[in-house]
Parts: sequence; structure tokens; C-alpha cells
Amino acid sequence: MQSLVAYSIPFGGLKDGIHQFDYQIDNDFFSHFPDTPISEGSFRVQVNFDKKPDVIDVQIQFDGWVKVPCDRCLEIMKMPLSSEAQLLIKFSDDFKEEVEVIYLPIGTNTWNAAQYIYEFICLAMPIRKTHDLTDEETCDTTMLSYLDQKESNPEENQIWNQLKNIKLN
Repeated sequence: MQSLVAYSIPFGGLKDGIHQFDYQIDNDFFSHFPDTPISEGSFRVQVNFDKKPDVIDVQIQFDGWVKVPCDRCLEIMKMPLSSEAQLLIKFSDDFKEEVEVIYLPIGTNTWNAAQYIYEFICLAMPIRKTHDLTDEETCDTTMLSYLDQKESNPEENQIWNQLKNIKLN
């Protein structure tokens, strides 16, 4: 995670007010997270950091794309993603768990945004990823014709007929 140090925001020396941090994220960024569903992608990320005396309001906006397999035809597609999220950073020595609130120990001077950027990008991915979500691409017509054939006449599917011949002891 040493290379994710670039996403650390040293807020201790910042004056109160809004500060903007811009990042360009690519495949190298995603490779730092084990078992990531994203192996290829590119994003422009903007972190707006509104520092106040007792709380920090963080707005994370991103716009880009990921390459994922289509859930319908299995062809790799370039799917656009964009979203924004908000977090609050509060300071306390008592750990509390709240939605969209991060508690840092009193006296902390830096915050690393990498994990939160990664999680927000993953959460923006739809559950069902199909070519319908892209503007430029369409499903593989060969695969669609194969699927249509099997759906329209399941009784003639040779795979299922072979399985019917298996006898259990």
C-alpha cells in the first residue's frame, strides 16, 4: 500500500475552507486491492475537502470506465461509471460506527482517501452488467442467437438429454 501514499491528504496544515484534490486512477491503482472485481479501468477523481474546526466534509466525485464481461454475452465491454459520495470525518478517541461518518483519533493530521475511492467506484458498478448500459457497444450476435435457440426450445437441448441418462446409485 506504500504506492497509495499519493492519496493521503495532509489536512493538519490546511486552513479551514474548501480544498480540492484531483487524481487520475488507472489499472495500477486497482491492483493494490486484493480480489478486486476491476482489473482494467480509468477514472478522473475529484475530492473536495471542506475543513471546519470540528468536522471535515468530504465530497468524492468520479467519472470514467471499467472493462467487465457482459453478463448476457460474456464479451468484454467498456462500461462508463460516474457517481459522487459524501463522507464526514470527525475526531474522537472513542470508536463509533456510523454510516458515512469516519472517526479518526484526536491529533490525526492525515487521511488516506484511496480505500474510500476504491469502495465508491465498486459500489457504483451495477449488479447486472450488460451492453445495454453502454452507448457504443452491442452484445455478440452469435452468442445471442445461441441463447435464443436454447431458451426457445429447451426440450431439444442435447446437454440436458445427456444428463437425463445419468443414473444415481
